[in-house]
Amino acid sequence: MLAEISQLENTIQESGCRTLGEYLFKIRSENQFERIRGKHTRRSMYENEFNLVWDTQLKHNKQLTEDLKSRIYRAIFFQREIYWKKSTIGRCSLETNLPRASLKDRAAQLARLYQEVGNLQIIEPDGEIRGLKADESAKLHAYLASSNERTFENIRKEMGWTNCEFNLSAGGREKLLGMPIDKEMEKKHLFGKAWSKKSEEEKTKIVRTVILFAERGKEEEEEEFIKKAINDWSISKETAENLLKFNPGTGRARFCFKALDKLIPFLQKGYPMMSEDGKESAFSLAGYQRPDQKVPNQRDNLPIPLAEITNPIVKQALYETRLLVNAIIREYGIPSEIHVELAREAKGNKTQRENAIKTINKNKVEREEAVERIEENGLLPGRGSIEFYRLWKEQDGVCIYTGQAISLKQLLAGEVNVDHIWPFSRCLDDSFSNKVVCLRNENAKKANMTPREWLEKKEPQRWEEVLQRVRSLPYPSKVKKLERFIAKEVKLDDFINRQLTDTAYISKQVTSYLRCLGCKVVCGRGGVTAELRHQWGLNGILNPDKEGGKTREDHRHHAVDALVIAATNPSRLQALSKRKKDSVITPPWDTFRKQAEEKVLAILVSHKPNRKIKGQLHEETIYGGTIKTKPNGEHRPWAQKWIEEDGTYCYRKQLVGLTMPMVLKIRDLTIRSLVLDRLKQYGVNPDENSKIPKEVWENPLYLPNKNNPQGVVINKVRILKNDKSLVSMRKGSFQVYVKPGNTHHIVIFERKDEVGETIRFMESITLLEAYKRKIEGRPIILRSSSEFPDAVFLMSLCSGDTVNLKHKNTELLCRYVTSASTQGQIYFAELNDSKGSKYEKIVKNANTLVGKKVTIGILGEMRDSGD
Repeated sequence: MLAEISQLENTIQESGCRTLGEYLFKIRSENQFERIRGKHTRRSMYENEFNLVWDTQLKHNKQLTEDLKSRIYRAIFFQREIYWKKSTIGRCSLETNLPRASLKDRAAQLARLYQEVGNLQIIEPDGEIRGLKADESAKLHAYLASSNERTFENIRKEMGWTNCEFNLSAGGREKLLGMPIDKEMEKKHLFGKAWSKKSEEEKTKIVRTVILFAERGKEEEEEEFIKKAINDWSISKETAENLLKFNPGTGRARFCFKALDKLIPFLQKGYPMMSEDGKESAFSLAGYQRPDQKVPNQRDNLPIPLAEITNPIVKQALYETRLLVNAIIREYGIPSEIHVELAREAKGNKTQRENAIKTINKNKVEREEAVERIEENGLLPGRGSIEFYRLWKEQDGVCIYTGQAISLKQLLAGEVNVDHIWPFSRCLDDSFSNKVVCLRNENAKKANMTPREWLEKKEPQRWEEVLQRVRSLPYPSKVKKLERFIAKEVKLDDFINRQLTDTAYISKQVTSYLRCLGCKVVCGRGGVTAELRHQWGLNGILNPDKEGGKTREDHRHHAVDALVIAATNPSRLQALSKRKKDSVITPPWDTFRKQAEEKVLAILVSHKPNRKIKGQLHEETIYGGTIKTKPNGEHRPWAQKWIEEDGTYCYRKQLVGLTMPMVLKIRDLTIRSLVLDRLKQYGVNPDENSKIPKEVWENPLYLPNKNNPQGVVINKVRILKNDKSLVSMRKGSFQVYVKPGNTHHIVIFERKDEVGETIRFMESITLLEAYKRKIEGRPIILRSSSEFPDAVFLMSLCSGDTVNLKHKNTELLCRYVTSASTQGQIYFAELNDSKGSKYEKIVKNANTLVGKKVTIGILGEMRDSGD
């Protein structure tokens, strides 16, 4: 890159141009189509041009002062200083009308320090765990407050604790933070040694005043601030001016200034921040309630979820919760207690939790290093720049696609881009595991492709070098990122199913949402549910033939869990924690197991039909009809033997993508013969249906032409296809055809045949047809047959609709899954079957389908659907 920059500088000089802009203007003037973008330049080129333009304009306009030049220069060449607007700062959870305080506020740092000391426990060599005594807490607090941070090793030496461990060092944590704001104010260019002589109240007031001024960022208030600082704080004008440059950072505490000032006195006395056992805490003594104690805007039913919940999957879960709970309230009234089970992601054994803590602390260390390096370069660290630096550090400072070294200066100067390995538009994955840093021009070349699509065929040697660099990344990044680099395809639906369904977060939001009813909401743990389910013998309700574990092949297993969660209370948890090996936890009452089985087996599972017009309307391949209307006088000697018949279509295919069956369907007989000859040259037998090697097409294939001795290069060929399901996409003489996508719904009709017998038939309506009906303003489901106007409508079925079928001489509740229109088969699954794509198929056709379409409500009540 440096060589390219130097070459550009030499070219500018040789052209006689004074600046980069003049040189680019000259290029464009001489040839308006010549590309001028993508050139590597230095910052100094733009600065020199700015100075030259300014000096030239100054000769004609004396109003261009040095002060104006300085302000314009800063606006062009420096990032605008960021400050928090009131509208962008989160609200305090205790004083909801006030913004959260900066993390550099002394009260925020004191609150954290008191909490850390209060939470610290000593693990003695014999395994005994104890809290700190009052004198130990006071000494440790003073020791931490005198520094930015203290390592656990330093704490051991200072406190005289030998051969012990700390609970807070789990997961690799190595230090406790002190009072960084005090150490910052003690710097020579600020208060220096005078800071330590000020009272705690005065220190807090000074820091708060400085932070509030820095966050407002109003230049017109600078003079007033300097005057106040000199008079009230007894400092020099130079020190006051240095305070103007104070950086408040972007971090925010949980609470506002007012709440922190109320909580600090009680934290100083050793009270915990919160307590769940009724004991006094800083929260209760300061007059605040815990979040779980609040009942904001208590309702008689669940309201529409807040608009602030933006995750679509979480919002859907809240709407489904609202639908169910409000139905229960209408039927039975407001519950006295609601039990919610935390999701699997919120659990984990001790080792899993410790590994998670280690990862969190490792990421924290990396972020701290990034902040330090970014600030050293005079920039304000933000989420984006911190991630940028971490990616760069992970790659050892090289471009992942070229291996070219990237300096920190280049990184922070904007010469480098963050690239999504899988394009964001194709996967919606914006995680760290889907990102790398690369040179800007390489990012532009990759465009909306995956690395494999971009490089594997085009530059195989470079592709292997890229993979080698990915394999050299540290664990676990190399595993996660290598998987994305070598992936053959990217499926958006797979990513949505895997990533967006954050069930742990859903559980948290649902719990908070339910509390507005004013009833007690209890969160359980899945591990406890599984153990009690086993203890009470409930696993066998849906799994009588297998001992031990529960089955997940029946939707009603959720109801079994719900029974256990509802019956879980503190006394049963206490019994579970104290039980001895092989002992049994007695069920809630004697007939519990029997009643549970009766109720679970009587449940009717409610499925939501999928009536949305959503998905791929048709396949990507475009087909043309083989029947051509020949204008008068048209003569096509090359097409004399072409097949032209109704129901036969053709499409274009590149040679390199041909399969053997396609070769035998090439429409042009001359081209087909040329292709077969080429295959024989490479020893490929068309009759064996073998794979065509890539090297067959390395040399061009030519079609003889009387005007060109060598012939015309054949890149694509026309392939014939017989398919009666193709539909026209255009009106007029020039038709194109597509293969429709999935079926939206089917309709069952009944009519009399030629001999007077009653028969049934099925019409399949594709997504494409349903979409056409929608945009034309017609009903999506038509109750009349397109082929037989006198046919009687029986029912329509969308995926998920429930039918009470007559099957094997009995009635069986089933849900409609899909159909095969060409074979006339209709596929159902039993209502309780939760095996997904591996469901046990119940196959019917229009004549053998005997039953009634029904609807099962959210509380399990069944009624006629009226369809």
